[in-house]
Amino acid sequence: MNLQALGQERDIAEIHDVIDEETAAFMARDFERWSACFVHGPRTREVSYGADRGVLIHKGWDEVAAAMQKIMADNPEPEDKDLGHNEIEVSVNGDLAWAVFNSRCHALPNDPYPLHDSEQVRILERHSGRWRIVYLGFAMLRLRIQARPVIQVDENARVIWATSETLAALSDFEGLTITQGRLHSTDSHFNKALTRAIARAAKLRHIFDSSYNKQPGNTFHFPCILGDAEDGGTMHCTVFARDGSVNVTFNDNELIKGKIKAAQEVFSLSQGQGRLVAEIASGRCLTEVAASLGISINTARTHLSRIYEKTGVSSQHALIRLLMSLNSLPV
Repeated sequence: MNLQALGQERDIAEIHDVIDEETAAFMARDFERWSACFVHGPRTREVSYGADRGVLIHKGWDEVAAAMQKIMADNPEPEDKDLGHNEIEVSVNGDLAWAVFNSRCHALPNDPYPLHDSEQVRILERHSGRWRIVYLGFAMLRLRIQARPVIQVDENARVIWATSETLAALSDFEGLTITQGRLHSTDSHFNKALTRAIARAAKLRHIFDSSYNKQPGNTFHFPCILGDAEDGGTMHCTVFARDGSVNVTFNDNELIKGKIKAAQEVFSLSQGQGRLVAEIASGRCLTEVAASLGISINTARTHLSRIYEKTGVSSQHALIRLLMSLNSLPV
């Protein structure tokens, strides 16, 4: 092996060490260690994206450092997680290097869908014989909605990712199941509509990651009826596009609240009618709804008939499709 090749190998190994040290220092909440991995100058940049915070750009070391100091001050406890870097590719040209990789947090031991958490980019410069980061970029890929049952799928309904909590909730939900890695309706009569909605969302996902989607409530939602539960309630799920991925949610109480609030405004539903619709949208049969609201079944039927008149539909399936397709309002 010639000297140039040996030098390249040494540079790549040192760059790996810098990337590992930057991550370890962040997890340890050690700002001084983290700071030592960077070029301290006006050209230093941090560009990041996350679904919960949008795009952040910090220009110059002072801004980058101040942002990280605030993050560490707001979250002072070290993270005891196994954060691995995968598929690292490094290119070196003189005193400039480019590194791309993904990160995977192994905090969920029972997570059967090992999608990596983020795509990462680092540009490094060699200063006084040492490699330092001058550009840090990353995009968070996972939906961090731990309290909501969300399953990420591809255009063919193959499951990409779901939390252990979501999989536990799915086992208690009659309408959906995972077989041979694919998500489908337990009632085959409704599965075609689900797969069609997922395929359509996949085609539209880039549109709905545009500026349109930055307005509150404008997330693409496609409601899917999954049939009737054993107790007579209507089972359904919602397909939506976000962050370049297709997602399916079920029994999503926060989503339902926003939809019901919108329905009350759009169709002038009374508070009582809104409560009844919310119970139906949660999958309860009319008998259970009446008992929950403390009214007779005949009164519940009367309320439902008036809701049909206001919304222009004539069945619970159609009512749920209509309600869940509305843009949500803040709850």
